[in-house]
Formats: sequence, C-alpha cells, structure tokens
Amino acid sequence: MNKSSSRPALPSLTALRAAAALSVFGYHAVGMLQFLGTGHVARAASRLLAAGPTGVSFFFVLSGFVLTWSAGSSWTAGSFWRRRAARILPAYLVAWCLGLIVLAGLHHSAPVGGAIASLFLVQAWSPDHNVTFAANIVAWSLAVEAFFYLLFPVLLPSLRRLPIARRRPLMIVLLVIPLIVATAEQVLHGSAGYLWPVAYLPIARLPEFLLGALLALEIADGRWPRIPLWVAASFAAVGYLLACRVPQAFMWVSITLAPFVLLIGAAATSDLLERRSPLRASSVVRLGVWSYGFYLLQVPIGLVLAKVMHPIDHHAVTDVLLAGTYLMVTWLAAAALFRWVEEPAHRLLLHGPGAVGLPARAPVMSDTAAAPAVSERQSESLSNAALADAILPVPLSEESP
Repeated sequence: MNKSSSRPALPSLTALRAAAALSVFGYHAVGMLQFLGTGHVARAASRLLAAGPTGVSFFFVLSGFVLTWSAGSSWTAGSFWRRRAARILPAYLVAWCLGLIVLAGLHHSAPVGGAIASLFLVQAWSPDHNVTFAANIVAWSLAVEAFFYLLFPVLLPSLRRLPIARRRPLMIVLLVIPLIVATAEQVLHGSAGYLWPVAYLPIARLPEFLLGALLALEIADGRWPRIPLWVAASFAAVGYLLACRVPQAFMWVSITLAPFVLLIGAAATSDLLERRSPLRASSVVRLGVWSYGFYLLQVPIGLVLAKVMHPIDHHAVTDVLLAGTYLMVTWLAAAALFRWVEEPAHRLLLHGPGAVGLPARAPVMSDTAAAPAVSERQSESLSNAALADAILPVPLSEESP
C-alpha cells in the first residue's frame, strides 16, 4: 500500500490496543485464579471483568479502521495479503507451537483436526469448541481477522464508491445487526449455550469490521463530529460496565459496539488535532505495540503458571501476587516475542535476508509526527477536504492484530 509521510500519526489508537488486550487478559486471569483454588480476589473481580471479551470486539472495529485508514490510493490484493501475512503469521506460529507444547505438558493434547484448523486459521468456522479453541484458546479471533483480510480487497473499493450520504445510515444498520443476532440467540438458546453464532462465527463479526472501515472514511472526509476523548472514554466505560450485567448473548458485541466506535473516532480526532492525552505517552504506546504478542501468549503462560502454582492457599494477597506475576510475565514475554520474532520476521519476509539485521522500525508512538501538525485553531479554518488532506494513513495497520 502506498502511504504518504507528510501527515500525522495516530498513537492513541496503538495505545488503546493495550487496554483492549488487558480487558481480555483480565477475563482469563479471573479464570486462572479460580482454577488455582484461591479465587477470593477473582470472585470479587469477576463481576467487573465479566465483559473482558468485548476487547475482541474493539480489536475488530479498530482493524477495520486502521486497514482502511492506511490503504493508499494504489495497492494490490497480493501486496496487502503479503504484508498482513508478514505481520501476523510469525508470532502466531510461535504461539501455536507453544500452545500445543503446553497442552501436551498438561496431558491434554489438542485434537489433530482442531490443531490443523487452527494452523490454517479456519478454526472459528467450526461450531465444535474442540476445534474453535484448539492449540490456543484466543487464536479463534485471528481466524476471524483472516476472514476480514480475505475480503478487504473487495470491500474497500465498494465502501469507497458508496455515496457519502449513505455511510451513516449503513453504520446504523451495522450497529443493529449484532443486536438482532444476539436477541435471536437469546430467545432460541438462552445465555447458557455455546454462543457460536454470536461470538465466534466470522461472518457474524463482519459488521464490527465494516463499522471501523466506514468510520475511517468519515474521519478522512472531515465529517465525523469532534467528541472529546474523555466523553467517548466515559461512554465506553459505561457500556463496558453495562455489558458486565447483561446476558452473555448481548455482552459480546451489541452493548459496547457503538461506544467503541465513538471512542476510536474520538481518539483518532484527538491525535489529528494534537490534543494532549495520556494515550500519547510513549510508554503506553509501547504496550500497544506489544499487545499482539501479549494477546497470543496470555493463555499458554497462564496455564503454565497454573500448573506450577496450583494450589497454594486461600489468601487474597496470594491472588493479587499471582495476578501480578501473570501480568508481568506475559508482558515481558510479549516484548521478547516482538523483539526477537515479530520484527525480524517481518523484515525478512518483506525485504529479504539483508534487512534482518537492520534496526527495528520505530513504532508509531511519538507525540510529534514527521509532518506539520494540524492545530485545533488552524483546523477550524480548513475546509473538510483540506482537513482530509492533512490526515496521514500511517502504517498502523502493520501493528494491528
């Protein structure tokens, strides 16, 4: 994809990836502590972390936004798929191998068919949970992303040709679809079922991706309202807390989808206007850069810790120490995976053996982008078209899970 280097970056979106990954991590950490047999803090935290899987929904919306935002005017499907494979597959294959090794060490080998489906990123198409969760429980979401990547070269030209006046009505329709699916699942099966059509079926998650893509087009055209980041973040927090209280069928997508769209839009707009935000801090953005590995490694590492430390005692202090150890070890492992696998393999696959020894490309994290910034005062005098011209589709998609 062609990308200009004359527009500002969007570091807040990278930082928000860390928050989304942490929400999923918290959900699994609760399960790990309960498995250990301690669980006092876990039981107290379970209500707050019950909507942790909504972090995956955030990733899907962000993926649609970032891929559309970073797509240049001239690119090919082949180059797009090659760049996606170079970014996603090396870490994924390491995590896949690690997951199988950990399961074998726990005397719980993954089914051969499920492991193969997981290797080829098609496991989410099976309603059999032994297939969907084979090798690495969280990897099903990468199978959904692979489906999005397969469709994207067709979807993007269609969305770009869509008349501007039809974008927001389409966004409303896409917001309603998950609610309809969740309602049907709740009526037919209740919340005690597997929820495959709501949570894991790739085509059911497509509205989230499309919403992100349409949001990127709206912002690029200067049509998106300037909602303060703190307002959008508050709305997202309320949506998350509400999702903790509703039946499972509604928790996965429908309750938080609109708040997440507003949050991503507000974060992107805030960066374009260079407003100060904790999300622009380099340390926070660095966690976002590592979040893909953090997401992939959380379950294998959690299972190892559970095996080593099971069970210790029933003190709340132990719960906190275990959760903190789990968090720290997973972040460190993610940093190592990025440093020694993701970046070198990415350079090797895209640029050949001579690029492996080059310094790693700096992540999108600086408060001062390579381009002249668009200040809030200056932007008031710009037309929508001029503001759109001042927006850079940075290579953030290469950091997206």
